[in-house]
Amino acid sequence: MARRADYGECCVGAAVLAVLSCARFGYEPLPFDPVPDDTNVPRGGALGGSGGANDGGTPSGGSAGAGAASAGASGSTDSLDAGDDGGSGAVGAGGCGPASPTATWAFASDTESWQLEADPTATGTLRWAAAIGDPLPGALEFDATINSQGNVRVYQALSPRDLRGKVIYARVLLDAGPGVSAKVFAQSGSSLTWADGGEAYLDAQQWSCVSLDLQNPAVTVPGFDRTDVRRIGVFIFGDASPRVYVDQVSY
Repeated sequence: MARRADYGECCVGAAVLAVLSCARFGYEPLPFDPVPDDTNVPRGGALGGSGGANDGGTPSGGSAGAGAASAGASGSTDSLDAGDDGGSGAVGAGGCGPASPTATWAFASDTESWQLEADPTATGTLRWAAAIGDPLPGALEFDATINSQGNVRVYQALSPRDLRGKVIYARVLLDAGPGVSAKVFAQSGSSLTWADGGEAYLDAQQWSCVSLDLQNPAVTVPGFDRTDVRRIGVFIFGDASPRVYVDQVSY
């Protein structure tokens, strides 16, 4: 019995090291997620013409509930309010964003300094799309080739931010084809330690709402620090060559 226990401990240790290595460089850990929380795995929700609420997981605790960030035609702002701990869970019009966002990226006129990163076995190109968006024109557009060993993500690099109590939202549209999923992620500290909101399957030609509740992530790597967030973004994975649009990222 003692020999079997030693073997199990060794395997668990090796698995944790593998997850930490993948998360540090932004790669999706395969074939499992680190420290999953099955009680809060959002599966996304379609955003119809009326902007219905997200059908996926409900943010918990003091974090903001589903709601919309209203974007003016002049574009969005990226501002930090250190005193905002996430609000009371009020719902805004549109169903995908906090009622009173601290920061919003609406991509009304450009990519707003968002970047694309691909794993070694994946490829991707990022551009600004003027004619498409939700609820207003203007979005990130990227074409990617992804597979089970290589994924693509778009992200915004941040100065260190305390995002306790925040929920990060994004609207995502798959242009065509099956087999593509998305998740919102955050990375903290100089080692870019990973957390995400769980998988949301994308239906073609339908805007979906994906989110990450930083008080209760679906997946976290040990050492993730919500008081020192350095990156937020949207992670695309599957086995396809999709065109994907991202709009209205907010928290």
